[in-house]
Amino acid sequence: IIANYQGTGIMKPIVDAVAGGVDATRAILTGGERTRFTGEVLRYLKGYYNPETIKTASKDAWSVLKGAIDIANVDLRSIPNYKPGTFLGNTEKVIQVYTRALESMDVFFHKLTSAGTKAQLDYRASKGVSTAGGAQKKADEIATKELFRSPLTVDGEGKLVNAVGQVARGLQHYTYNENPIVRIPAKLTLPFIRTPTNILKTGLEYNPLSGALNLYGNGNKTEQVAKMIVGASMIAPMITKGLSGEITFGYPTDPAAREAQRAANIPEYSVKIGDNWYSYARMHPSIAFNLAMIGAVSQAVHENKYNEEKGGAIAQALAISSLKFLSGQAYLKSLGNFMDAMQGEEGKMAQFVSNVPQQLVPFRAMLSWVNRLMSENQTKIDTEKGFGSQVLQSIMLQIPGLSDD
Repeated sequence: IIANYQGTGIMKPIVDAVAGGVDATRAILTGGERTRFTGEVLRYLKGYYNPETIKTASKDAWSVLKGAIDIANVDLRSIPNYKPGTFLGNTEKVIQVYTRALESMDVFFHKLTSAGTKAQLDYRASKGVSTAGGAQKKADEIATKELFRSPLTVDGEGKLVNAVGQVARGLQHYTYNENPIVRIPAKLTLPFIRTPTNILKTGLEYNPLSGALNLYGNGNKTEQVAKMIVGASMIAPMITKGLSGEITFGYPTDPAAREAQRAANIPEYSVKIGDNWYSYARMHPSIAFNLAMIGAVSQAVHENKYNEEKGGAIAQALAISSLKFLSGQAYLKSLGNFMDAMQGEEGKMAQFVSNVPQQLVPFRAMLSWVNRLMSENQTKIDTEKGFGSQVLQSIMLQIPGLSDD
């Protein structure tokens, strides 16, 4: 919900305003016609926050929650359907309350974004800028992209992000493999493909470095440049915080440093504001990925992993932060645990194995979030115990009331 609102209610109008300035500059320098206008931002906001739009969006969201409208999200629809009345069928029915809640929020924000964008495109039309395929169709496509539901590859989106989409498409094939030995582990490790891929693509678009690379093959360079400018404006004031250790990345790989950070109750993927630490992991990728990059560079500098002679520290940190931060998200937590286990981090293989039975815990993701809010300490697995005990601990860590036992 937070990321959806941040992306559609805050970041999109800001990007559109910057895009209007970028387009005006381009028109002055080249003598070309204007295609974007700062005035369209006001039209977007009026359409987005229109009381009638909000009322209609709320009705549609409620219809999804009640089951009157089918789930349209490809990732959520990939959850298997079991025969009603059976144990698995009843379990799925309970879990669908949560998936429908997720879908209802997507439907709500899609309606707001589409309405705002339609008003925005109508304003452009009044300035003589037509929309290929019709304003409503384009508005729906833009809303779908803003909510991370676009196809894995889209023509004109940029060579870099489409390359990411191609890789995701290759991984997706494993989840459809006829061989159950391949298909089942793939589905458990990568339960969702489209949503996390689009989150990664959005993060890359807003980063000045990867965004510049994505100009190649991009059919909307004005918007891409605007996203780079917005991303750079977020990075600049945060560099000092990063260098002073007030923006964290993942826990250090060094055991002593990792234990020291946990003992100090300094969480991973967080930023210190005042005397408190706040997680940026669930923020919109335009914010989260840039903070993750700063945290990754800062951690690399403090751990002396990179130096001037080796060079490429920022580029390496960008790649590492993108992959590791993404794999740490709820969508790909299993993959993240596996990557950490391959790097030798204690307890991560048990967490990777525990992800299988965790899929059967209703509202597991929500319970885990509530548990993090309630817990006063950075609870961790006791790696001195046996492997079976570590797996059980991993499951208990996700459930309020059991994580401190």
